[in-house]
Amino acid sequence: RALLGIAAAMVAGAATARAANAQGILVQGIADAEAWKTDSGSILLTRNGGQPSFLGRMHLWGAAGVGRHLIVYAAGTAETGNARGESGTEWYTELAGVRFTQSEGLVIDAGKIQPVIGTFAARRYSTRNPLIGMPDGYPLQYPLGVQASGARGRFDYRAAVVSLPT
Repeated sequence: RALLGIAAAMVAGAATARAANAQGILVQGIADAEAWKTDSGSILLTRNGGQPSFLGRMHLWGAAGVGRHLIVYAAGTAETGNARGESGTEWYTELAGVRFTQSEGLVIDAGKIQPVIGTFAARRYSTRNPLIGMPDGYPLQYPLGVQASGARGRFDYRAAVVSLPT
């Protein structure tokens, strides 16, 4: 129910933003479900005390053009079910920000943004490896910050003030 409610809110928000004369709206997502029946022999691997359990997860990401130079974007995950470590439904906002684009030479991002160093932000989608869930190999932490970047010919730059170390 919670996942359907979140999806309905995203669709309603997209319709409202389109009516507000936005340039464009993109909402995409991945929904998946897991069913578990484990034994109680392992503390680390047991789900729901060894009883049958279920987990539903929805990853949503979207962006909306608000005016000629401004884009609002976000990505998050909702998770619910009795196979979770904690009870209830939880929403994780992984990425959320505003992008101002004057030209290719000047782009300013503010909010919970991608890390400044590197060209690929870490992501944790369950479809990548459903047997692991959330891998331990890297943290999924997007810093709060403001970043200016751009490119002109062979020259490109990126500078930012962020809340987390690299």
